[in-house]
Amino acid sequence: QGDAWAQFNLAGMYYKGEGVAQGNEEAARLYGLAAKQGDAWAQFNLAGMYYKGEGVAQSHEEAARLFGLAAEQGDAWAQFNLAGMYYKGEGVAQ
Repeated sequence: QGDAWAQFNLAGMYYKGEGVAQGNEEAARLYGLAAKQGDAWAQFNLAGMYYKGEGVAQSHEEAARLFGLAAEQGDAWAQFNLAGMYYKGEGVAQ
């Protein structure tokens, strides 16, 4: 029914294969639904999947965008990862 917290938790189950068949594509889809609703944890996890190319086409640009959304909400790990991407020039202008 569109509950971001449920989508986030189910995505984690698919990512880890806990109680369901492991599936990065489904995890990314569910994280995406929660991320679009502004869930910072989903934005962070989906960013990591884009960074590594897990279940989605690798895109450092999309990873940086999603880390940025989570960072704007005060997620310290997202801020750290985004800073590292700026330092390395990955997906952003250095």
